[in-house]
Amino acid sequence: MAAVGMIGNLADYFKSPKYSDITVRFGACEVKAHKLVLAQSSDYFRASFDSNFKVRGLPEPTESQLVADSPEQESTAATIELKDDDPDAMFGLLAHIYGLNFNGRNGYIKEEDRTKVNCDDNGAEYVKYQVALYVAASKYLVPTLCTQIANEFEQMLGCLVLDGGFSGHLAQVVKHTYVVHAKAAAELRGPIVRLFASFVGAWITDDWCKQVLLDVPDLTVELVASLAGVSVVAEPQTQAEERTVAPGRRKRKPKSTRVTSSA
Repeated sequence: MAAVGMIGNLADYFKSPKYSDITVRFGACEVKAHKLVLAQSSDYFRASFDSNFKVRGLPEPTESQLVADSPEQESTAATIELKDDDPDAMFGLLAHIYGLNFNGRNGYIKEEDRTKVNCDDNGAEYVKYQVALYVAASKYLVPTLCTQIANEFEQMLGCLVLDGGFSGHLAQVVKHTYVVHAKAAAELRGPIVRLFASFVGAWITDDWCKQVLLDVPDLTVELVASLAGVSVVAEPQTQAEERTVAPGRRKRKPKSTRVTSSA
């Protein structure tokens, strides 16, 4: 369903300089954006704009900074530069905020096609992109995107299971989730555990399955615990939850983002 704001269909304004008052820069990519649109979907951007980018207690990209546009430019909009993020995931996150579904490569897909995954290299890359997208959404506090991916992840995983057994493509996704992103994608471990638990016989007979269990010991532990009725899968903890501390508990000292503004 297309996102609609006071100015109409938000997708029409994605990457558009019309009404743009901020530019988001990451990697080699630069996206013209609108503070109001970003703020309504992301608590990170909302708090950043409210505090003039002196952000405390929020996720901080390494050396993030606000860079004023050069004097010769007509626009006085500021530029926020984000570093150490997956460029495709960041682009996908911004596209989501504007009501679009980026496919992680070169285009956009319909809402009903998000979980249609082929069991091939492209399919594996797409699901790995979804994992990276989840990590970015968690970091920049976009709960709608986190929920969307978490709800659809199990269905995407199922597309990577062949009639004859597991596939190397599924193995790639498992390693990407458990090893590359580790705790950052903790919520996505549950669907993987449930999928493997439903194919107990494959633990012994399927070569891909056996190899994954050897390569990813955390999955093996969580599988055994799952069958024993004990939950050891890490509970997801968003950046927002980390800032909510129960009385009497010591709160972690937050970082701050230092910036300069064109104002």
